[in-house]
Amino acid sequence: RVASALGAQVTRYGVPDDAYDIGAAIKLRCHVDDVASGRRPVLAGWAALDVLQTDPRESVAIVARHEGVEVGWTGTRHRRADQVGGSRDTLRRRAWSGWRVELDLAELSSEGRWTLWLEVGQQGVMRRVRIGKSAGELAERAVGSALTAKPPVDLVQGDGGWSVLVKAQRRR
Repeated sequence: RVASALGAQVTRYGVPDDAYDIGAAIKLRCHVDDVASGRRPVLAGWAALDVLQTDPRESVAIVARHEGVEVGWTGTRHRRADQVGGSRDTLRRRAWSGWRVELDLAELSSEGRWTLWLEVGQQGVMRRVRIGKSAGELAERAVGSALTAKPPVDLVQGDGGWSVLVKAQRRR
C-alpha cells in the first residue's frame, strides 16, 4: 500500500485502509535536460513521483511504443543537487531524481513513429509519462534532428510528447 510506503500509521482511526489510499493522486513529473545523438543516443533529465522520496535504487526506463509493440531500455539514477528543496519536507525528496538512459535504436523492429515514455518505479509505485512535455533549451534543440544515422532515426515532436521516427534504410 502507498500509505504504508509513506510511513503512515493507518490503524489509528477506525476507518478502512482504502480511505488512506492515495495511489491515484501520485503523479510522475518528468523533465528532459539533455539529448545526445550518436550510435547509442542518450536522453537524460530528472523525474520523480510528486509525494515520494527518490532513491538511487529505483527503476527508471524509457519505453518506445508503436502499433502495440513495446521496446524498453533501462537507465540509471543519479543525484541532482538542483532538485534538493529548502524545507524539511522537500529537502531530499528529489535528491536522486536524475536519470540517464542509453538507447539502442536498432532494437526498434519496424519503420514508423514510436512514442517515447519514461517509466519510474519508486517505493513500489510504477508510473509512466510521455517524454518531451517538459524539456530544457538544449534538449529542445535536438527535436527535428537525427539521433542516429544507422538505422536512420529522428527525434520528433507531436501527439503530446516526443517520438522517434524510424525511416526506411536506403539500399545500395
